[in-house]
Amino acid sequence: INAAYMGTLQGDNLGVLTGHSAFVFTLKSNVELIASGSDDRSLRLWRGEYNAQTIYHPATVWSLTFAPNGDIITACADGVVRMFTADQSRFAPADELSAFASESEMASAQSSGLTEDQLNKLPSVDQQGSVRGKRDGEIRLFKNNRTPEAYVWKEAEGKWDKIGEVIGNTPRRFFEGDKYFSSGEYDYIFDVELESGLPRPLPFNEGDNALEAAEKFLAREGLSKAYIEQIRTFIRKNTRGGQQQSAQQQSRPAPSQSRPAPSSTRMEEEVRVQTMFPYRIPVYYESINLDGLSKKIIEHNDALKAKGDKIALTDREVGHFERLRDRMRDPPTFHAGKVPEAEIEILKNKLLAWPVELSLPTIDLFRIFALHYQSEGLFSGLDSGLPIITTLCAAISKSGSDAAKMVSLRALANLLRHTMGAKALQRYLGYIIDALLATGVPETGAKNLREALATFLLNLSMQSSLEENDRLSQIILRALRTESDAENLYKLFVAIGNLASTSGAYRSRFKSQNANGDVRGVTIPESPNSASIENCRRDLLSLL
Repeated sequence: INAAYMGTLQGDNLGVLTGHSAFVFTLKSNVELIASGSDDRSLRLWRGEYNAQTIYHPATVWSLTFAPNGDIITACADGVVRMFTADQSRFAPADELSAFASESEMASAQSSGLTEDQLNKLPSVDQQGSVRGKRDGEIRLFKNNRTPEAYVWKEAEGKWDKIGEVIGNTPRRFFEGDKYFSSGEYDYIFDVELESGLPRPLPFNEGDNALEAAEKFLAREGLSKAYIEQIRTFIRKNTRGGQQQSAQQQSRPAPSQSRPAPSSTRMEEEVRVQTMFPYRIPVYYESINLDGLSKKIIEHNDALKAKGDKIALTDREVGHFERLRDRMRDPPTFHAGKVPEAEIEILKNKLLAWPVELSLPTIDLFRIFALHYQSEGLFSGLDSGLPIITTLCAAISKSGSDAAKMVSLRALANLLRHTMGAKALQRYLGYIIDALLATGVPETGAKNLREALATFLLNLSMQSSLEENDRLSQIILRALRTESDAENLYKLFVAIGNLASTSGAYRSRFKSQNANGDVRGVTIPESPNSASIENCRRDLLSLL
């Protein structure tokens, strides 16, 4: 929908805001203004139904908000948050404003072509001598007769270097969606030819993380991660964002010129850092042996009944458990459907309250339910899921079984799928850290246990509102120092990179704890993914 509709709570229409040429994704208002953001790469300000101002962006404006002082903050698909103000004393420097205008012009030209008015406002190529770039690597449009051309500013040479003609993109294409890529329109749908000879679609939008897209594609097609760099490079070479990065990299002066420049290796690392972190593809545990689990739960329940323990399931409650188990046999139907409250109550109030020595199969059952949308309800209310977190922590710290610890960590990793579970986990993170440190899990344990810990830390690092916690960074580094499995090392590298790239406090914390030395000192074993893991390490060292 490319219009915004104003109405009352009673459903009365107050007006329509028309002007956007693509989907409107965000709409906010304050006392004086209404602001809207759209897929047409614009922020529009409205007074009533009048479009008072339009501010073009380099990519889709996904979200916006009003600050208390009236400033407007936008979140753009190019990965940049921008603040706009009417207070001239707080304007950004002229070079930053110029760069923003140039990037927006470039995006507009490449998406749908420049309008006649926009083309007329461009300086001609004959005027380049009088138009000096504001910063090295700035990209700007000039018109050659009636053709817009893109140029990059080379500071060392004091000139504009032509990149090429600017032509409009083909219209966005629709992708029907699958388990890894959502349904909708995309800027690109690449046909990737596999060894079978059949092309497979790879959808991608400007502003997306190329590494994440490559990871999803490989996971969907069941291919080795050894191909991940090849696919990421292909995306960067064939998208506007990747081409602009390359142009800016090429514009940097060589070491022999008057202005010093980083080495070519360093330049490559800088580009990789921008695309590697933060990494946002979590790992969840979805497979389960329901028959083995069910057999154990029935055995434990019979033992509890024989002792006359009130926590044992009644015959009626066993029926509820078995129906819940049977729902889980068909994962797509289970996750899309609704689970009766009686079955959820049995899991929450009975099975998860069993003694810690009997908790392994019940926690494994909860691990799968944690992926269901109704698990959100377990973490609302006064206790906010504290009894469940306590049960998982007890299995980690008191069970004495690596299997129980592993299943508990997998359940914690799955909790991060939904909002309320993730919030509860962050709220009670201190308890979880206490349990891990009490049993020395970061340094000890079987391979599967260490894998579960690395996965939990990976998923946890993707939480945008995670508060700085000194002990969390310690646990990650302790696990890293003794880890020898290639995939676990990769997950721990990414966990450090996610936290350090999104939080200055965490980056400082890792630096003070000599994370740089720990990352350098790890030996990466030979594996099909060794090259990708080594690239991840280089990115991380650049970040730290």
